Amino acid sequence: MILPTNFAVVITTQMDETTAPGKIDNLSKKIDGLIELVSKINKPQSLPDWISEKEAQQLLGLKNTSLWTLRKLRQVKYSKIGGRTFYNLESIKKLLEKNQQ
Repeated sequence: MILPTNFAVVITTQMDETTAPGKIDNLSKKIDGLIELVSKINKPQSLPDWISEKEAQQLLGLKNTSLWTLRKLRQVKYSKIGGRTFYNLESIKKLLEKNQQ
C-alpha cells in the first residue's frame, strides 16, 4: 500500500487525571515509529552506486539545468530509465576531487 506524501495520522486522545503519562509517551513513540515507517515506504529506493536526479541536486546544491550541462559535457556518468535520470556517485566524487581548490 502506497500512501500519499501528505499522509497524516491524527489521533485524538481524551486526557483526564487518570491518564498515565507512560501511556502518552508510549503512544507518542508508536506514532513516531509509524511516521518513520510510512516515510520509508514512500521513499524510492536507489542503488548504492547510483542516486536520483533529486538526490544529486540536493547533494551538490545544483539545479537540474546545471546537472544537464554536466551530463552533456560528459563530466558525470548518468543513466536514464524511462523519464528518470540517475547519477553515478563515483563520477560525482571524481568531479568534486578534480575541481577541489
